[in-house]
Amino acid sequence: PNLSPTWVATQVARGWRLLPIALGPQASCQPRFPRYADDFTISPKPADGYAVAAAQGIAEADKNAADATAYGIGAGSTLWYDLEGFNLNDTHCRESALVFVSNWVTQIKARGYVAGFYSSVSSGIKMLDDARTQRPGVFALPDRIWIARWDGVANTSTSYIPEDGWRPGGRMKQYLGGHNETWGGVTINIDSNFIDLGAGSLAVPEGRCPGTRLGFWKYPTLSPTAAQSTRVKALQCLLTEQ
Repeated sequence: PNLSPTWVATQVARGWRLLPIALGPQASCQPRFPRYADDFTISPKPADGYAVAAAQGIAEADKNAADATAYGIGAGSTLWYDLEGFNLNDTHCRESALVFVSNWVTQIKARGYVAGFYSSVSSGIKMLDDARTQRPGVFALPDRIWIARWDGVANTSTSYIPEDGWRPGGRMKQYLGGHNETWGGVTINIDSNFIDLGAGSLAVPEGRCPGTRLGFWKYPTLSPTAAQSTRVKALQCLLTEQ
C-alpha cells in the first residue's frame, strides 16, 4: 500500500533512481512456486511452439507496463522481470520460460519501456546467454541483465557466461544475498548489487526552449527562491509559446 504515484514522484524529486521489479509467472519447474493460491506458472505445454507461454508473456508485459504507467514510471524507464532460479536441464520448463521471456521483452519494448531481466546466473541468465550465442536471432533478448551470483565479488563478471554479452552498460550483479546492514540507525536485511548500466534510462530531451526542462511531476506555486528557478524558466517558456 505504500507504493503509489505520490511516493514515486516524491522519491524522484529527491534525486533517487528507481529499479522497478515485476514478479509474475515463474518457470514450471521452479521448486518454490506456487507459494500462494493466486500464484501461477508458465505453461510448459509445447503445442504450437509453446503458444500458451508466449501469450502469457505478452499479457504479463501489458500488465507490467500498465502498472508502471499508473505509478508514474514513464516510458523509457527500465522494467525488470524477475524469473527465479529453476532446473535448466528440464527441457519443456526451460524452453517455455525462454518463449515467455522473449514475448515479454518484445511486448514491453512495444509499450515504450526498456527490457531488463533478473535471474540466477546458472539458470535464467545462462538460458538467455545460450540463446544469444547458440541460436542468435531466434529469441528477443532483454536490453539489460541482472545477474544473481553470490560470489562476493563486486563486479558484473561471472564464469557462467562469457564477457561479451550485454556490454558495455548492460549488466548488474547481485553479488551478496540477504545480510544485515545498518543505515541511519536502522538495521535492515538487504542484498548488495554492483551496477554498470551507463547513464541508465533517460527521457528524450524536449525540443521546445532548448536547455529548459518543461516536464515536472508537480508545478507548485512559485515564490522568489533560487531553488525554483527551473520552474520560473519553464513558466517563461510556456508563456512565450502562448
